[in-house]
Amino acid sequence: MFWRIKEAFARFMFGRNGFDRFTFWLAVAYLLLGVVRSIVWAITKSLVIEAVFALLLSALFVYIVFRILSKNVYARREEERKFLIWWAPVKNHLSVIFKNMTDKERKYMVCPHCKAIIRFPRKKGVHSASCPKCRGPLTVKI
Repeated sequence: MFWRIKEAFARFMFGRNGFDRFTFWLAVAYLLLGVVRSIVWAITKSLVIEAVFALLLSALFVYIVFRILSKNVYARREEERKFLIWWAPVKNHLSVIFKNMTDKERKYMVCPHCKAIIRFPRKKGVHSASCPKCRGPLTVKI
């Protein structure tokens, strides 16, 4: 019985965009906006702010469902590509911050020229090196 439901769903989703990385981050934004809405409601009890949040959450939900069920795969992939171009440097900087918090032996830095992640020993002083990717000069003070 469950196999038939699975097959019917697979036939329905054939040729549709589905759940990609951009949709995933939209869903995360939806959840975070819901948490912020709850916190703001607990603090202010304002119906106007509640209505604004309800409108934003509804619009975001409709857009997420639209992206998942859309048959215009080319346009949805183009949207995802633009999002990933924007997301790559943000992800790179978040990765550097996380690595600097966890690795106590090395200091990580983003190359200002090519945005590659470079690591330096965590010893006091001024360290200089060249980026292995673009050969640009780097100097960091620890």
